[in-house]
Amino acid sequence: MRTIIVTSLATAWSLPLLLGFALIGRGLMWRVLDFLEDTTAHGKERNSLLTGGIWLFATFSMIAALSPAPIADRAAAIMMMGFLLQSGITDAVSGYLPRTFTARLLLGGLIWGVTKDVSIAGVYTQLVEIAVVGGLMTLLSVLINRGDQRLGRGDLWLITGLTAWMGGKDAALATLLGTAAFMLWLLTWHLSGKKEGPLGPWLCLSGSIFQLSNLYQPVWISIL
Repeated sequence: MRTIIVTSLATAWSLPLLLGFALIGRGLMWRVLDFLEDTTAHGKERNSLLTGGIWLFATFSMIAALSPAPIADRAAAIMMMGFLLQSGITDAVSGYLPRTFTARLLLGGLIWGVTKDVSIAGVYTQLVEIAVVGGLMTLLSVLINRGDQRLGRGDLWLITGLTAWMGGKDAALATLLGTAAFMLWLLTWHLSGKKEGPLGPWLCLSGSIFQLSNLYQPVWISIL
């Protein structure tokens, strides 16, 4: 199988875009660093995660900027990945996913949805999807976290935020992909005796990958 990939800009723009988005990613980190001031995470490990997150955001944003999608869709995808960068890195370093980060993701998705489709039917559909997913996440939290905290509420808010940006179907698929990757990663941790870890970064990564797929809409061709 091969795929046809079309870009809106010459590949010569790749390096300038990558470096530019790396600077933007570094700027987005100030809110994260402000939250992490009192974290007990080891300095070297924290710096590695921050650096990796910045360059991952820069790479994904560069790929999004090169896509053939309308410029508004590209800008929205990059903005969403900026929110996901802050949420994912905060969760990866501290194990916490503050409501302020996930609420901004949700609010940004609501604004984008209204901007993209100003019809009453479009807005109504988005609000219904968000309400349904939010209700399901609340119910899931009650069922799973009875007597003990097993699933973070921040992860559930994050899934609701993905729904606002991507719609219910894509958010569900991104959640499944992120959860599967998290479980595989967790299995490797069991080899070293560790039994838990953050789910948020994997949800953020899968959400970003789905956004890129939606921007490019690759056409797969069989060459048998």
